[in-house]
Amino acid sequence: MNLKLVLVSVIMTVYNREKYISEAIESVLSQTFNDLELVIIDDFSIDRSKEIIKKFKEKDNRIKILFHDENKGIARSSNDGLKMARGKFIAMLDSDDVWEVNKLEKQLKVLEIDENLIIWTDGELINENGKSLGKTFVQSCNASNRKKSGDIFRELLVGNIINKSSLVLKKKNLGNIKFDERFRRYDDHQIVVDLAKKYNYFFINEPLTKIRKHDNNITFSNEKILELDGIIFYKYLLFLMHY
Repeated sequence: MNLKLVLVSVIMTVYNREKYISEAIESVLSQTFNDLELVIIDDFSIDRSKEIIKKFKEKDNRIKILFHDENKGIARSSNDGLKMARGKFIAMLDSDDVWEVNKLEKQLKVLEIDENLIIWTDGELINENGKSLGKTFVQSCNASNRKKSGDIFRELLVGNIINKSSLVLKKKNLGNIKFDERFRRYDDHQIVVDLAKKYNYFFINEPLTKIRKHDNNITFSNEKILELDGIIFYKYLLFLMHY
């Protein structure tokens, strides 16, 4: 088994993304910074996603894959990816989003100054065909005038403004922090708040990612499940505020 360490592990979770996953994978493998591995967790896709992933794996040994034998949810998939990751730093990319070619290089320059920062960037919103929607991720969150660097714990209690597909952080700093598998919708918000409780963020005001908006973004259509998820999550936020 090859146990060679890499500087950056990129975590990508996949569920039925045959239309977009090739572009997502290519945007990682073509980075100007290449001391990386791409850890792909397929959460029991029933389309051609697995076949596409296997073909990329045959061409590039930087790809590590895990195929779930049943659908376990995005939080479990993300945690499995974190367990597999061997890099000093962790990056995350949703399997329908895309990175600009110099995205990691620009973020790692900041980490050279302070490796304990949580780095994130703005993103350009695109449609299912890759066409710009004329708005950035930050604008879509109405966060242009909100605090995005430094101690942003209280900002994140108000609402999530973090572009998950742009995150880079030191793996060691996760400690016991992981994606809470109780949450089906709020797992992204949960982990960025948990990190903000301990570490400062640094925002790069450039659209170094492309965030795809399409009908399948909404994975869970059961309103009662979403409502219950929201209640549990906001109780969790209240707990964080007092401890």
